[in-house]
Amino acid sequence: MQPTPSWRVAGAAAPQLAAGLLELEIRRAIGQRTTCRARFGALGSAGDTVGLQLLDRQLLEFGRSIEIAAAGRTLFAGSVAMLEAEFRDGVAPAAGMRAEDRYGALVAQPRRRVFEAMSDAAIAARIAAEHGLAARIDIPGRALPRVVQQDQTDLEFLRARAAVNRVDLLLGDDALVMRRRRPGRPVTLALGAELRGYTGTASPTGSSAAIAGRAVLAGAPAIELGGGVELRGIGAAFEGGHVATAIVLRFDLAGGLQTELACERATLLP
Repeated sequence: MQPTPSWRVAGAAAPQLAAGLLELEIRRAIGQRTTCRARFGALGSAGDTVGLQLLDRQLLEFGRSIEIAAAGRTLFAGSVAMLEAEFRDGVAPAAGMRAEDRYGALVAQPRRRVFEAMSDAAIAARIAAEHGLAARIDIPGRALPRVVQQDQTDLEFLRARAAVNRVDLLLGDDALVMRRRRPGRPVTLALGAELRGYTGTASPTGSSAAIAGRAVLAGAPAIELGGGVELRGIGAAFEGGHVATAIVLRFDLAGGLQTELACERATLLP
């Protein structure tokens, strides 16, 4: 079984969260904010006394920074947005937490404004700077006479500009990224090894077939959103190079740490 992810709260190690972890889910997708939900056992001991823990806001508190890691890699960095308590007859009590990434300011409120004589790259960089965010922007194109943000949050507006330019919008742990899709060298995933399961569909679109699938992987392999994966052992119609469009990391006591990967590809029809 994969090891339990480690936790840091407000910069300090929090081994009690790793010890009490029951379930964990971290969701990432192109153009979307990263979210995290976790459940912990709420019974703990202090000396000879057994009582409730994690329900007093001493460790988990609104707005407090959270970092989750496994195998030397950060899985999530953000802050606590919601606390939960669960008491059911005949079941041990549980404490819950929901956390969000650092991009909350991008969805704070819709805005109306006009950008004049600016390229999309310059507009994206300006929005990132307004929110104190690091940015890596790689969008081709010259300055545009007039671009209107009409009753859209900054995230909605950036998504729309990414779609116009056919680039990916990625809200990373360290920077806001807009770039052309560059799968690069793919991560190979073979059925029976790293690839534990796969479901997919293929449908014709003109002279090609669009393939969309979901793959279940052991552990938390280092796969980037928009990055390439090579799926093998799932039949000639489905295997080959894909692009990762969404990643869900899950942990529970029965299955340990697993990754669910949404991926897609297009292939020419014979």
